[in-house]
Amino acid sequence: MIKYSIKVLVLMLGLGVLGVVCLHTVNAYRAERAYRNAYYHHVWKKYPEAIAYYQEAMRYAPLEAYYRSQAVITYTAWLATNPEPESTRDRVRAQLEATVLAAIRLDDLSPWNYTQLGQIYITKSKAPNADKSMWLTQAQHQFERAQAIDHQNPLFSRSLAQFYHMDNQLDHAVKYYQYTLALDSRPDQFLDVRYNLGALYLNRGDRHLAYTQFESIASVDPTYQIVGEVLAKLYYEDKNYPKVREYLQKAYVASPYSVATLERLANFYLNQKDYANAEIYYKKLVNLKPSKTIYQQRHVYAQKAAKRAVK
Repeated sequence: MIKYSIKVLVLMLGLGVLGVVCLHTVNAYRAERAYRNAYYHHVWKKYPEAIAYYQEAMRYAPLEAYYRSQAVITYTAWLATNPEPESTRDRVRAQLEATVLAAIRLDDLSPWNYTQLGQIYITKSKAPNADKSMWLTQAQHQFERAQAIDHQNPLFSRSLAQFYHMDNQLDHAVKYYQYTLALDSRPDQFLDVRYNLGALYLNRGDRHLAYTQFESIASVDPTYQIVGEVLAKLYYEDKNYPKVREYLQKAYVASPYSVATLERLANFYLNQKDYANAEIYYKKLVNLKPSKTIYQQRHVYAQKAAKRAVK
């Protein structure tokens, strides 16, 4: 009788374990299917539907941090569309924060989660009647923690530098922008870091260092943040007119239909009494903006001055 009872007990335990395994397998399949549906709806920019599928995936796999991290991306994309009404935005923000906090509980060594939480706290600091100082302090803690966890990844050093820059902690911003570039010094990477660092150097009066960063950007992408025109302005202030011409021409080649670029180039040639070139670029401005009287007047003036110079 005892042996029989033991056999029944073992059989029941075996069936129970098998049932748990089967349930886990089925739930894992359901979670993955829900995740795929969420992913495709995100691609189609159907963010509410994508979130519903992510929530389903998280119910079937409550210990899987990956689904939460992907849901965070969709929440962020949804908020970027500025959904109406305000109550919807508040609800999405609350769900986003709860999802990030749940992801941190599951994986407290993921720097991405802390970076997301820092961004959420920055958003909270901008709300009406918010305790801005308190929320920014919380945000700073999250960015610093993310960078400490993966201090060899330039992305987290950049995020921390950007926070310091935004919060007017400029010495810290310079330090971590520099550290970001030390981690990845490829000239075609982190152009935003180089640009911000150049701007900070310029504000400090370190023009040589500012030139280094801006020229590095212009060498790989002259259209980035109108860097060519920034350099032209700096060189003009330093009375280095050949360099002004060089960078204004590069800016024109990069954006030949930019009215602002053409106007700077035409005005430069006019100020340099290079009337032949001034006439050419004022003519281009007249073609783009025929109703702009000042362009017509200056084109006529440059045209006449160029003819007098020939005589």
